[in-house]
Amino acid sequence: MPDRKPAPGTVAARSVASAASGGASGEPAAVGTSAGSAGGETVRTQAAAATVAPAPAPVTEGQARHVRQAVADALEAVERDPDTRPGTPAADTGAAPRAAGNGEPVPRPADPTASPPVGASPVATTPAPAAPPAPAPAQGPALFDLAAWRVEPFRARRSALREAAARPDAPEARRDFARFLLAWGLGPEAAAAARAAGDGPLLAAATLLEEPDATAADWLAGPEALTHADGPLWAAVLLARRGRPAEALPLLPAADKALPGLPADLRGAFALDLLAVAAGAGRDSVGRDLARIAEEAGLAEPDQARLHLLIGRLHEGTGRKDLALEQYDKAAVLPGEAGARARLAAADLRFTRGDLDAPGLRSVLEDIARDWRGGEVEFRALARQAGLSRAEGRPVEALDTLRLLVDRFPASEALAAETARAVGDFTAMLAAGPAPDLVAAFERNRALVPAGRAGLDIRIGYARLLAAQGLTMAAARELAQVAQALPPTEAGPVRQELALLELTAGRPEAVATLVPEDTPEARAVRARAAAVTGNADMALDLIGTPKDAAGLTARGDALWRSARWPEAARTYDLLVQALTALPADDAGRAGLPDAVGRLGVASYLAGDAQAPRRLLAAHADLLAGGPWASQLAALAEERTPPAGAAGMDRLLAETDALLRLSAASRTENRP
Repeated sequence: MPDRKPAPGTVAARSVASAASGGASGEPAAVGTSAGSAGGETVRTQAAAATVAPAPAPVTEGQARHVRQAVADALEAVERDPDTRPGTPAADTGAAPRAAGNGEPVPRPADPTASPPVGASPVATTPAPAAPPAPAPAQGPALFDLAAWRVEPFRARRSALREAAARPDAPEARRDFARFLLAWGLGPEAAAAARAAGDGPLLAAATLLEEPDATAADWLAGPEALTHADGPLWAAVLLARRGRPAEALPLLPAADKALPGLPADLRGAFALDLLAVAAGAGRDSVGRDLARIAEEAGLAEPDQARLHLLIGRLHEGTGRKDLALEQYDKAAVLPGEAGARARLAAADLRFTRGDLDAPGLRSVLEDIARDWRGGEVEFRALARQAGLSRAEGRPVEALDTLRLLVDRFPASEALAAETARAVGDFTAMLAAGPAPDLVAAFERNRALVPAGRAGLDIRIGYARLLAAQGLTMAAARELAQVAQALPPTEAGPVRQELALLELTAGRPEAVATLVPEDTPEARAVRARAAAVTGNADMALDLIGTPKDAAGLTARGDALWRSARWPEAARTYDLLVQALTALPADDAGRAGLPDAVGRLGVASYLAGDAQAPRRLLAAHADLLAGGPWASQLAALAEERTPPAGAAGMDRLLAETDALLRLSAASRTENRP
């Protein structure tokens, strides 16, 4: 419901009237400075006892959507055309400008070329283009005229209003008492009085001051509230304090215009909340005006630090780095959390500009984290340390830092995003680097692995790292857990990989239960298990005549183990062709060196003595440094007829070595 001013004859009304006439009881009832630009401002004067229009009829959701769309359209027009920015001075036409909404003449704006007051911030002294103010989309009366209820002396007025509210059948007196307490920023007391009065809007506003996340404040963001002149202001502050700046952003122009209707302390606090939204989105024009309003409201030192910090962010977001550093440095010397955050922002900006090296930044971050334990400042400092480690190519160190953060701040969305990036960098290192260190780092930071498919993919990569290091049992356990966590329709490839690990571990009997499906891939895995157990005929029956790499690998394995060299050579030749045709980054190409080596040995044993030499020449880079290079090189050596007993002994020794190689290849448990 819209607010009403104190009625004539009440204690509060007499105080306001006295203040308006220049008495000693307090400030004028409702004299506010509108949201003008730094180059000029529009002043609206309102009589303290003016009659407020009656409350409008209930608003439908469709009307509310229309209002929200009008707000968004106004903001879009502001961003598209700087000459339509709200709150800028009207064009000089020779007539007194009119205030938006009531058409009353107001004094002309100040000269934009005048010198700024001493101590004013750069934001407050930069003029904006002159243009008539954009019309406000909200048409209803104000919800709360709190400036009219901020009357002195406080104790006497509170006592009088409390006595009036205590009388039976005095609902309006109870509302007056709630308005008075709200105007003084006494959130809990105002909420209690609003509950006693049964006034939902007043209760919502009082709740916003102390518990913005409470459901009692939800009304402020609803359709009815947004139709009032100050509705966008209360809605924008509510959304900003609930951490939803994107939803508050379209309301900023209308909220900016409603700020002068608040008492100075609430005006400054709300302006800072809205400035944070504007700075985060890079809205320079409205941000400058909000900074001016906050500065003129008169802020305590901690709030002054926050003001300088937010002005610095506004400058930094629009590319004014030097001005940003100037504001950060001003905030950094002031007490409070905002000063510490400004110190962090200044160090980060200097690091980005090249004025501070990584050790210097790390030293600042460590100092801030040590001095501000247990709150947002420590969180930001440690998270930035993790990001710095990640950028320097030390994801293990980044993960260790993030693990500490997750233990202390488990519910942070920003931390979840940074953790996901760090885990992604770590995953890229799983196949490289000192593997024991990576395994230890993964086990230390297992709690950081995200939920869902992304985390399961990371665990699959970790299992492959374990298998590559010979930790087959550990890899099999990891894959078994992943297969259980996946939906049955997605678990097939993981179970096939697990079955191959079981073959490597010497448990071919487990394969049939892992891959019972009647698919080419599953049959290929079962065929390899049959070949390992010496049942080559069953393996060949399962495979048939394959054309894919998995089937050719299984068929070649069965033929190799049964020493059918001519057929094995033909099969491995087809396999080499299939693997070579794969893209360079395809994981299947990892089996190409083994296929080339087996092709060389099988061809040699089938009677093609030149095959090892040809394959070494064609795949020198692929085989370099691997076990097959030395074996094929031994087979490729020129043989001369044996001369005497020594030559015969050497030939017999080489033949024996080749036979041992063939026997070992047939009996090895290779996936």
